Amino acid sequence: MGIVLDINEFAEADHWRDVIPATVLDRISEKTPQSWDEIFDAAEKIKAKGRLPIALGGTRWEVSLIFNDIIYQTFGPEGYARLMGGDATLVQDPRMLEALDLLRRLSAYVEPIDQRKDKTWADATAAVGQGKAGMQFMGDWAKGELAARGYSVDKDFDCSLAPGTSIAYFMVIDAFAFPLTNREGTQEAQLAFARMVLDRDNQVAFSRIKGSLPVRTDVDPSGLDRCGKLGLEMIKAGKSEVSAQSQAMPSQVSEGWIGVVGDFLTMAPSPPKTRSDACTTS
Repeated sequence: MGIVLDINEFAEADHWRDVIPATVLDRISEKTPQSWDEIFDAAEKIKAKGRLPIALGGTRWEVSLIFNDIIYQTFGPEGYARLMGGDATLVQDPRMLEALDLLRRLSAYVEPIDQRKDKTWADATAAVGQGKAGMQFMGDWAKGELAARGYSVDKDFDCSLAPGTSIAYFMVIDAFAFPLTNREGTQEAQLAFARMVLDRDNQVAFSRIKGSLPVRTDVDPSGLDRCGKLGLEMIKAGKSEVSAQSQAMPSQVSEGWIGVVGDFLTMAPSPPKTRSDACTTS
């Protein structure tokens, strides 16, 4: 509400979490949801306040990003790799029903398709920044959209890894290619541009503005905010890179997957209220 001082920086520096009982910490701190159950609890509380729990645009690929996270958590690293690699037998695995049920439960906390069909992922990001929506499942590039609107990490928004993906970092890689040409001076300009892009300082500066991570692992992390440092640590670990379905599958298969997953969320019936789904707010 903008009336309480955030002292988390000092709490972390003095390692309060190591010496204060969890029951006390839970009473005096805000905690980012760490599990799907906690996400659903938070979504219920946000919904009870009359706000949108989960911001989502009108494109199907946004849904596939969420489902990538769910599949990874449900099937594990090996199962995820097999499924994305084309192992059709896993589609019939009981865990697929579990994953689809999670996605169905999430559908209860997004706007109906007729209200978001003309919205982009950036519109959804803006709703989070404006406080109209509680959370969004999106790549680190969303941070750049929020920064462009004047919002900053730890003050106006926070970032974390989706439940079950704490050992994984889904990567989508964009690259420049330079066509061969006989035009005088063009090759020199291409090489100069390539060097400029890969410059360490430029990589950090671009990440601060755009949100996407530096492609170099030898950049100075002190120039990155907390969200950038989180991603860089995952990449530097060298064992956590996971290809998103858009890069793991042939393009036609990926488009089909996106279409099916996107339509499933749009047409999924609202999950019934059960005791495990119920949430009380105080």
